[in-house]
Amino acid sequence: MAYIRLLNTANTSQGGPGGFFQNIARYSMLLVSAVIGLVILALTASAAIVVVLSLLFIALVVFAFFWVRAKVFGKPIGGKAFADMQAQMRAQQDAAARPSRSTPDDFDGETIDAHKTPDGWSVDE
Repeated sequence: MAYIRLLNTANTSQGGPGGFFQNIARYSMLLVSAVIGLVILALTASAAIVVVLSLLFIALVVFAFFWVRAKVFGKPIGGKAFADMQAQMRAQQDAAARPSRSTPDDFDGETIDAHKTPDGWSVDE
């Protein structure tokens, strides 16, 4: 009912109520603009749906690629892969942190026998 008051206000500002054909023209313009608005809404909604479906399709293709790659090469995907990778990195860090002991084959110098005494360390020559 508010739109009728708006239309009546437009009539009175033009100097009086409009005729029958003027009302038909006004309502037909209102109807045409409403239809055009709905068509534009439908077009933008369909464009958004196409974008969302395209992104879902790309995600599906990427997932399928990595799934097939994991099955072919026998490597896990997901959380287990990251857990294995972290365990491997920890093992490498532990190996690097451990001091390496030299074997007699690595050492060209003289071997010294040191032992701990109550007074401290002692070396017998």
